Amino acid sequence: MVRLNVRPFRGPTLVLASAPDPLLPGWAGDAEVVCVNASGAIARRLALPSPAVTVMSGFMFGDSIANHEARAMLGGLRTGLLVYIDVGCGFAAARRCLRALGYAWDDVAVLGYDQRAQLVLDATGVDVSTEVAKPSTGVFAVVLALLLKGAPVCMAGFSLRQAGHAYSASNQPRHHVQADMSLLRALAKNERLCTTAADVAERTGIALVAGVGA
Repeated sequence: MVRLNVRPFRGPTLVLASAPDPLLPGWAGDAEVVCVNASGAIARRLALPSPAVTVMSGFMFGDSIANHEARAMLGGLRTGLLVYIDVGCGFAAARRCLRALGYAWDDVAVLGYDQRAQLVLDATGVDVSTEVAKPSTGVFAVVLALLLKGAPVCMAGFSLRQAGHAYSASNQPRHHVQADMSLLRALAKNERLCTTAADVAERTGIALVAGVGA
């Protein structure tokens, strides 16, 4: 069993991804915030609480334009727990980069590919151990928020259609869309989960809640 050193949330939780123009639920300012990769920069722009948890993929330390743009947004950010997915770039190298950028955290958990898949399997019963079934970092963050007992857990800044990121001009396509839809449809039966993204609700059955704008 993989264990994370973070207290259970037991209250409203906002999982903030990086799709353009995120809509927030009205209670977002009082929520526990879970960020994805560089979405902490969006949380800061929206005057949200500092993230309790940030899930970051090692692939963010690649050489693409979008990767460089994302890393450029990390300066001066911090998180409570950094959950680092140890793929693409080992954590030792990523840590040096993050420290140089001025990114800070209180604690860190490094998860390998198999550990991430096991957490999802334990929480949902869905096997995501293959490349085809692998969800995005954002949807994995949703699974973590549910495991940490957030109630409700609201997905904001997610899209299954719209390309691009709120902090990037490169209009990169969304990856893992089919795998994300499959896992989110399995999660839709969890009554604690909702979203402000109409396309996510339409394509997965997750409850749609009103958003108050970006």
